[in-house]
Formats: sequence, C-alpha cells, structure tokens
Amino acid sequence: MQPLRLAVLVGLIIVLPARAHGQCVFGRPFRANKIKTSLTQSFVPCGTISGNAPNDSTEGGVPSCSPPETFAALAGNNHTGWRFDTVIGTGQIQLTSVRAFPADNLYGDVAVQLKLVGIVNAFGPVTGIGKLACGVRATVDDPMGGDMTLVDGALLADVSVTGGRANLKTSFDTMLSDMGQPGLPACSNVELLFVSVEDPLGDAFASSGIYLP
Repeated sequence: MQPLRLAVLVGLIIVLPARAHGQCVFGRPFRANKIKTSLTQSFVPCGTISGNAPNDSTEGGVPSCSPPETFAALAGNNHTGWRFDTVIGTGQIQLTSVRAFPADNLYGDVAVQLKLVGIVNAFGPVTGIGKLACGVRATVDDPMGGDMTLVDGALLADVSVTGGRANLKTSFDTMLSDMGQPGLPACSNVELLFVSVEDPLGDAFASSGIYLP
C-alpha cells in the first residue's frame, strides 16, 4: 500500500544558463537553513477517505480505530513489513541548506542525511532497498518566469538497509537529477510537507514524528 504521497515532481524547475532577471521579492525568512527530525512508525489514518472507519473512541470521546494498523498489515505484508525494534530502533533525518558547486549566485541545494538503526520484520533485522520520499512545496525565483510557487510534489531516493541499519547521504539536487530535472535556483523557499520511508514492497514504514515513552 502506498503512503499518502503527492505527485512526483515533473518539470519542477527550468534553469537557463543565464538568469534572465532576478526578483525574489516574495515573503521569506532571513535564515531557515536546517531541519532535523526523528522518525516514528507510520500507521493507517483513522476516519479519513484513505484510512479506516472509526470503531472505538478515546477516554475523552474522540473517535478512533482499534487496534492500530500498519500499512504493511493493511496490504497483507505484516510479516515482511519493516518496523522499528522496540529496544534499539531509531530513525532520524536532517536537511541542511548548502551552496551548490560551483558556488555562485544562481544555484542552491539541500543536503539530506537519513539514519536508521534497528529496522526489523518478523524474521529479524532487515536487508533490502527501501525508498525515501520528501514532500515539498517550492516557491522560487525562476530564471525565466520570475517568482512562482510550483505544484506540490515528492523527491525520491533509494535507501539501502543492511542488517537493520542505513546511512543515506544525498541532496535535493541529486534527487532532482535522478528524475531528469535541473537543480534548485538561488532564492528557493522549500516547505517540507512530509517525510516518509517505504519498505521494498512500497508500504509506508516511517514518518517524521515523535514518540512519548
């Protein structure tokens, strides 16, 4: 079962050899150069069109779905679906704004580092190729069209897990290049809409979030 995902970016950015004109007059912060977030288990939503129908309620009377269901279980892949080892399992992703190479005023990039530890299925620590998806909404100073907000989309990268561990280092420009697209122009405001990690069968396994012990 595929996670909630926006359409993959196609024709995301058009970058010409020389900037036709520069605007960059849309609202933006002076600095917003890093996002660091933990990952937690992804569960099927409750009470939405794409989720399960409520069959229970909380102490406070909020409609709920019981028991919780993973996307792998929903797809019939409960034994092979990835999950966190409850003793050592952790996940973390960091996004950092960097200057593209060669350094100039035309291009920028976002470095991506994903770390996973203690990823298992019913048979123990997993080895396989999963997928990282970063949902983004980009507002840019396009070299040809000036300031514009692009259609929402997802940037994708393969995640190699060996013995339950992964350490992926990539970047938005690399992910765009893999899709046949040029990189981000300077003056790009990139909103992070979601982070999702899928197992090899395409079932959502982890999302950005927090766990209260």
